[in-house]
This record gives sequence, structure tokens and C-alpha cells, in this order.
Amino acid sequence: ALQGAWLTFAPGSAEQTHFLQTLLGLLSSLGPYGHAASDYVRLLRWLLTDEMALVGDDVDTCGDTHSGAGGIESDSDAAHSSKESARAATRRVLDECVSGEVLESLVAILKAQNTNVANHPNSDIYNALHSLIEMDGCYLESEPCPACGVPEVPYSRIKMQAVKAETRYTENCILVKLTSTHSLKSISLKVQDPRRQRMVKTVNFYYNNRPEELSELVGCWPKWQRARTCRVKPGQTEVCAELALPVAAR
Repeated sequence: ALQGAWLTFAPGSAEQTHFLQTLLGLLSSLGPYGHAASDYVRLLRWLLTDEMALVGDDVDTCGDTHSGAGGIESDSDAAHSSKESARAATRRVLDECVSGEVLESLVAILKAQNTNVANHPNSDIYNALHSLIEMDGCYLESEPCPACGVPEVPYSRIKMQAVKAETRYTENCILVKLTSTHSLKSISLKVQDPRRQRMVKTVNFYYNNRPEELSELVGCWPKWQRARTCRVKPGQTEVCAELALPVAAR
């Protein structure tokens, strides 16, 4: 869609300049998105290196000629001249926007991200594994990755009863084992018969994605990870926890 928008702008126009400046202005915030920024990088590469980005769709160059008082001019010559003019106008926009400062910023971002990867606690392990097996992913991370937080399949709201395999209760906890691993983006909990004498003030949501028996997890909090803490107002009958990143729970 953005490629199509670029091709609708007149070569050398203010729209082209504004579009490219806006796009380059996003460079400083690119790092945290990781693989999710691949479309942005492809678009930027297309703008800077692809001939189509300079002139747009090919102009029809037939071999007809026109005669006049000034001589004879072919349509192909006129089309070629128009294409060269458009190419030169677009190049001027690129040269003005892609300054040395922009390139230095891009190099600094790449250096910073490469340093982060090199200094990652698990980098040596990943390098050793890559020499032994084919691996496409970072499977040793305990925290969810913001770059992978956009699912290919849309989320749907389901009741716990439909995916519950086992339930256990303690004095102040409800522990539920699911039938299989599910990716959770939000959790809703009904608060029944709220009373001022015994009012729930705080609800903590924890999750675990290890294949363990529920009985082994009762009271073993180091094996759980907290997803969200919600404060409950007086008289509130429902608590909804929206997670910043989806988590896998079973």
C-alpha cells in the first residue's frame, strides 16, 4: 500500500519529501521491533535502490512519429525524456532526505543492536546450538518478545469451563490446569457477592507453561510467573486484566 502511495506522488513533489522524511524519522524507534520491522526495511530498501521507485510504472514507448514545423519527434524519445526528468526529480528528493546524519543514525542503530545480540546472556549457547542443529528462533528466553507479540491467528474469547482440565482451591487461590497450551492476551474474573466485610482488594494473575501436575504447583510460587496485578474497587463485580504481551499458559 505504501509503495502504491509513493508511486502516486508527482516526482520531486512536497508529498514525496514529506513521505520519505516521515519514514526516515522512524529509524530511531526501529530496534525494539526486531523481525516485525522487516516490512519497513524492505520498503526503505525499495525506495533507495529500486529503479521502479524512481520512475514508477513504465511509460508506453511505441514507435510512432509526429512531424511538425520544427522537425520530427518520436513518441519513444518524448517518453524517454519524460522518464529521465521524473528520475532526476525523485533522485533530488532522495539526496535531500537521505543525508549523512540519517546514514550515521542508521549505522549507530545497527551497531547498538549488534552489541545487544553479542552481549545477550544466551548468545554463546545459541551460537553453539547453531553449529549443531538448524534453529530458527530464540527458545531459551523466559520473557515474551514484543517483536513476536502479533499473532497470525486472531484471538477469540472463550470461557474457562471450555478449556479447563483440573481445578484446585486454597484459602486465597484458584489454580486451573488447561487441557492444552493456550496463548492468553486478556483474562476476566467474576467477583460474586462482593461484601464490604470480606471484600477482595487485589487479584494477582499467575501463569505456568511447564508440563507439571497441578498438585506439584500448589504453593510452589517460584514455578509461577506473575502476568498482572489488578486492584478491585468496592462493589466491582468483574476484573479484566489486559496483558501487554500474550503469554503461553497450560
